[in-house]
Amino acid sequence: MNRIAEGARVHPTCILGQEVILARDAWLGAFVVVGHRVSIGARSEIREGVCLGNDVHIGDDCVLHSGCVLLDGVRVGDRVTIGANAVVGSDGYGFVEDGGVHYKIPQVGGVIIGAGVTIGAGACIDRGTTTDTVIGDGSPIGPLAQIAPNV
Repeated sequence: MNRIAEGARVHPTCILGQEVILARDAWLGAFVVVGHRVSIGARSEIREGVCLGNDVHIGDDCVLHSGCVLLDGVRVGDRVTIGANAVVGSDGYGFVEDGGVHYKIPQVGGVIIGAGVTIGAGACIDRGTTTDTVIGDGSPIGPLAQIAPNV
C-alpha cells in the first residue's frame, strides 16, 4: 500500500510501484516511473520522465531533472540536484579476462549520495562492485562526468 502525504502531487501519467512513500509537498511530474519500496522526501521535485528503480530513497528538498534514472537501491541525501539524463547506480566496468574471454562480474554494491550534492546533466555514477560508491556531502559533479565504481 502506498502512503502519499498531504500536499504531495502526482501527475496522472505516473506509474507507482508498491509501498511507495511520498512525503509532504513532494511532486511527481508527467511520465515518472517509480519502483517498489521507494521513498521521496518532503518538497522534492521529480520532473518529467524520471525513472526510479526499486528500494530508492530520496531525501528532502531534492530536484531530479527530466530523464534521469536512479537504479535499484540508490540513496540520495537532502538538497541534492541531479541534472537531466544523468544515470545513477548503473553497473561499473566489471569484467575479468580468462583465456582471452571477458566475463561480466556482478556489481552488487550501491550508490550513496550525500547531502547538498549537485550532479550535472548526463553524468553517470556507477554502483560499486562489492562496496558502495559514495559521493560526499556538498560535492559538485559536472555535466557528462563519469564516476567509477567503488569511489
